[in-house]
Amino acid sequence: MQVTGVSVIARVHARKSYFLNKSDFEELLSFNFNQAADWLFKHKGYQGLIPVKGKLLDWQTRVLLKEVSLFSIWAQGKFYETLKWFVGQKELINIKIAIRYLELEQKIKPEDLVDIGSWSYVRNGELADIQSINNLMDLYIKKPIYNFLKNALERYKNHKNLGFLETELDSEYYKLWISSTKSSITKNILNSLISWKNLETLIRCREIYKLDWIDAANLFAYSKEPFTLKVLSELYLSAFNQWKVILPYPFRNNIEFMKSEDINYGIILPLKKEFVSRCRSLITQSSFKPEGSLAFLYLKSIEIENIALCLQGIDMGFSKDEILGELVYV
Repeated sequence: MQVTGVSVIARVHARKSYFLNKSDFEELLSFNFNQAADWLFKHKGYQGLIPVKGKLLDWQTRVLLKEVSLFSIWAQGKFYETLKWFVGQKELINIKIAIRYLELEQKIKPEDLVDIGSWSYVRNGELADIQSINNLMDLYIKKPIYNFLKNALERYKNHKNLGFLETELDSEYYKLWISSTKSSITKNILNSLISWKNLETLIRCREIYKLDWIDAANLFAYSKEPFTLKVLSELYLSAFNQWKVILPYPFRNNIEFMKSEDINYGIILPLKKEFVSRCRSLITQSSFKPEGSLAFLYLKSIEIENIALCLQGIDMGFSKDEILGELVYV
């Protein structure tokens, strides 16, 4: 196992050297969409994979799967399961897309689904053929995600809120993943991710869905300190300008409260930065342990989101400064 760990960590550090820095993003934003796509196509971190307008989600997935494949050479036992859970987040996207088509009473378009190949529990062709929620559930019988999918869809029949359902699917997925692993590194990464996602969920439930705390409480993924259910309830029931007193250390000192009380700049981006910082340090601490690749994969996924945001911004005519202000560098 130590040889496996050395191989994986060596690959992590090699791939990490290809991350884009601020000057790279500034250069990328000086191009039009097609020029930016060509620049990425030639970059060592994205070589051979060119983004196409209207197909950015597909490009993001292909880039991420290429990175996963570089580690899957050594994937066996628990390490393989870690990679499987990571890629499984993309399968959740397909499930959400399928449900949206069903609610619109339209046939699911296979080209709109994310292709994750053999990592998927269900083939895209099978998913595209379903005609009801019951058909969807039949596809996932005896699959690891079946029970939480069934429970979420049962509750959906009552509230009929797609945004609520999608939030619940994400939360339940993280709960199931963290309960299935014994790796301290994986748990550390997931607890950091859950802290970030729980606050996003909190903001969504309170500001968008306008839910009472009793209705929202079940949507949070399990997390140890610092974001216990007690802390989340206090945040949920408090005004935004009081959060700095309630937030636990180290988040209290890292939250950049804006005068405008902008939730994205004041909460979401700083938490994302905190997660990035945690992943960087875990890569350093996880020498000889292949699970350290999970931290790298999450950093890579954030960089891919940054690039997609840049390409969308270029296409929509946003200024360079507007786009750069939304990025969290890895």
